[in-house]
Amino acid sequence: MEIMTICRTTGEKFLYEDRFSRAVPAAMESLKLAMEVYGVDSIELVPSYLILAEASIGLSQLTEAEEYIAQAEWTILKRSTDCPNSVRHKFFRIQGLLSAAVGNFQAALRSLADDIYHVSLDVGPHHVRAAGAYYHMGNIFVQKNELLAATSLFIKVLQIWQNHLVSLATERTRALLHEALGPRQIEALLQEGLDEAEKAEAIKEIHSVSEYLKTATDVDPNLLISCEFTLAVLYFMLVKFAKAREYGISAGSQLGSCTDTSLRAQITDFTTNLDPAERVVQHADISL
Repeated sequence: MEIMTICRTTGEKFLYEDRFSRAVPAAMESLKLAMEVYGVDSIELVPSYLILAEASIGLSQLTEAEEYIAQAEWTILKRSTDCPNSVRHKFFRIQGLLSAAVGNFQAALRSLADDIYHVSLDVGPHHVRAAGAYYHMGNIFVQKNELLAATSLFIKVLQIWQNHLVSLATERTRALLHEALGPRQIEALLQEGLDEAEKAEAIKEIHSVSEYLKTATDVDPNLLISCEFTLAVLYFMLVKFAKAREYGISAGSQLGSCTDTSLRAQITDFTTNLDPAERVVQHADISL
C-alpha cells in the first residue's frame, strides 16, 4: 500500500508540474498495485484512473481521457456506498477539466461546483482541498474573458493557501524555536506539512495567481503584499530559506502601504522568526 501511495503522489506531482507523460507510468503502476490488493472493481482504483485521465487531457489525448473517466464513473456507480467524498470531489474536478478542454465551459463550471460541494461535505469550502477547484474555475473565466469573476476566484485561492501555509509554518516555527529537538526530530518535522503533490500544487497555483493579480486592474495593494508573503511562507515550508527570505523582504518592504493589520502582524512575526528558525536547522546539520 505504501508503494501504491508513493506512485499516486508522484503521478499527481508530475501533473502539477505539467509533466504529463511522466505521470502516466506512475499512475499505471499505482493502478496495477491497487488491482492486485483490492480487486478490479474497488473504489481504490478510481484515483489512479483520474490521474491517467488528467495526464491524457494534458497530452491532448481526449478520447483516452474520456475512457479513463468512464472507468472511474462506472466504478463509483458500482461502489457508491463505499465512495468517500475525497474521491468524488476529485472525479468531478477531472470531469470539469475534460469539459473545459473541449470548450464546454458551463459543464466544466458545474462539475467544479460539484467538486467544491463534495469537499465541503468533509472539511468545508475554504479547505485547501478546494483550492484547485477555485483555481480551475478562475482559469475558465479568464478564457471566457470574464475577468472580474476570475480575479475573485484567484483571490480565494490565494487566501486559502495563505491561511493553510501560515498555520503549518506557525506550528513548525514554534517547534523549532521552543522545543528541544534533536537532528532526527528536526528532520522529521521538516518532512511534515505538505506531501510532494501538495508542494507542486502550491508552487503552481500560488505563482500563477500572483502573476495574474500583479497584472490585473484595480487590485487591492494588500493582496499584492499577500502574494509575496504567501510565497515566502511556501518556501519556508519547502525549506528553501533563501527564497523565503527574498519574498519575505519584498513583503516587509511594503508594510508602509499595508492597511491590513492582521497581515502586517503575520509578516512581522514571520520575518522576525525566519533567521532563528534557519539557524536551528543549520545547527542540526541535516542533509536536505
